[in-house]
Amino acid sequence: MIVLAVRFHIKPDCKAEALASMKKVAAATLEESGCTEYRFFADLENDDKVFLFEEWESQDHLAGHFETEHLAAFRADMDRLLIEPPTIRKYEVSAAGAI
Repeated sequence: MIVLAVRFHIKPDCKAEALASMKKVAAATLEESGCTEYRFFADLENDDKVFLFEEWESQDHLAGHFETEHLAAFRADMDRLLIEPPTIRKYEVSAAGAI
């Protein structure tokens, strides 16, 4: 399993447009093969920051996601709407389950 943790810092005057783009990419991505989770979360301490949690069955599924039109459109939006580039952490998980 591959997990991505992504942090976005949105320009204050662009929040509505950024959130609309995030909703659109999430809906399309959740339809992709191998995507088990793709959710955005608000930062409770800073309204301009958003966190994305992605979970993929394999690296091949994630690689396929990187080639989609909806992700290309989302990246173009974020280039305009963010204060700085997003920070992305990738985790390769060998096992996961409930505590």
